[in-house]
Amino acid sequence: QLLKEDLVEYSNKEFKGLVLPRHIAEDLEKIGKIAINNDEINKFLRGYDAIQNFFKGSVTSIFPAFHGRNFISNVAQNILDIGIKALNPIMSIRALNVLREGSKGTITTALGKKYSYDELRKIMRENGILSSPGARDVNETIEQKLSKGIYRIKKAAPFTVGRAVGTGIENHARTINFLSNLKLGMTVEQAAKRTKQFLFDYDNLSDFEKNIMRRAIPFYTWTRKNIELQTKILTTEPRLIASTLKAQRLGEPETEEERQNLPKWMAEQLA
Repeated sequence: QLLKEDLVEYSNKEFKGLVLPRHIAEDLEKIGKIAINNDEINKFLRGYDAIQNFFKGSVTSIFPAFHGRNFISNVAQNILDIGIKALNPIMSIRALNVLREGSKGTITTALGKKYSYDELRKIMRENGILSSPGARDVNETIEQKLSKGIYRIKKAAPFTVGRAVGTGIENHARTINFLSNLKLGMTVEQAAKRTKQFLFDYDNLSDFEKNIMRRAIPFYTWTRKNIELQTKILTTEPRLIASTLKAQRLGEPETEEERQNLPKWMAEQLA
């Protein structure tokens, strides 16, 4: 019969709260250390990470098409949360001003609380809203793992400019979301949580996902979190998905049948 002191909480974060007999928990930890600290496995993983991270860093930096799709995707995801405000040019300009270091101004929430732009920049950094979370789908220690040759290429102008553009697009969309929710009267914590829900918290992964899934599936983090978000919205608020699809259809050209049923002057205007 096991005594209370023979039971311990398993140290793995994925199984937080799980209580096991001490000897079983210790054996499981040993198995994990043997697998992770194996020199041959680590050498293979370093090489694999270097190649995969260079690939992921390339396609998210130097291709304008990626940045265009990322911008459109961010707008669509913001619409799911803050609606038409995602397209509000005034809010867009305000977000740019908040992001610009040294700019001065204030915003006032629905509850009458005022925040200066300096305060907002500090708050967003402290809550992990800024610093291009999308780039974190590429391993954060990439510079330590890449060979010197690949690292030199990664530091070249196209990569540097591309990363700056990607960071700007990400931070702009996230700032729009955060400010919109903050102005509604949410607390800083609530607004930050909404931003991370709809534009994703790339740091919130289990050890298994970080060490296994991100290696097995390129861009795993975005894919996993986007599927989770879209499934949740579809099951809880399907009207938001329907509205997005309707907006998309508005941009499509009218059919020939529709054109024939319109007055001539209207058909010419719609052309």
